[in-house]
Amino acid sequence: MLKIGAKRMDWTAAAIVLATFGGPIVAVEIQKRLEMRREKKRLKEAAFRTLMATRAIAHRTSAEHVQVLNGIELTFSGGGKDKAVREAWRAYLDMLNMPDTPDAHANERKYEKRNDAFWDLLYQMNLALGYSFDRTYIKNSCYFPIAHDNTLRDQEIMRSGIVAVLSGKAGLPVVTFSPGEMATPHVPTGLVQGQNAPPETVPPPVSAAGTMALPELTRRN
Repeated sequence: MLKIGAKRMDWTAAAIVLATFGGPIVAVEIQKRLEMRREKKRLKEAAFRTLMATRAIAHRTSAEHVQVLNGIELTFSGGGKDKAVREAWRAYLDMLNMPDTPDAHANERKYEKRNDAFWDLLYQMNLALGYSFDRTYIKNSCYFPIAHDNTLRDQEIMRSGIVAVLSGKAGLPVVTFSPGEMATPHVPTGLVQGQNAPPETVPPPVSAAGTMALPELTRRN
């Protein structure tokens, strides 16, 4: 009986020592795991918000959009619903990497399938984060002003034009004119002679080459 009692005392003492020194360690470990879970949830939320904010077609080539797409496999690295997100991303990636063909109708069908794959990706991310948006809402609730579309189109036209000129594929138009066709400076009307009237405006002389000669500067006393 004494031996059994001594063993019980030994186990009790060991449990007390373990609780005394191991309790804080366990608490710190639990805290770390909770912080990791919160950080993963924050990254997923940020990824979903970025793709939702840039889901208009004109913004899908922006740096923020592309960075989030390339980080999906790391951000949604778990199982279950995370796995469904990764599978949707791979399906969308396959459509993104599919090149165009000379067939315009085939390209249109490809673009439609690409869009469908993108909406599927957003829908799976929505489910993984616990939102209740349906696929139709995600697709049709996007707002993109016409003014933004016009601005992006104009910027693309200017970019393409500058690249064409610098690469030698296009030139700048040049307008030539004879000296007699040069416009004379406009003299303001409605001024009373002698009352703050400007000095007589004389057109600058024109050289034989068709360029205007700069007049000499005069100083008033």
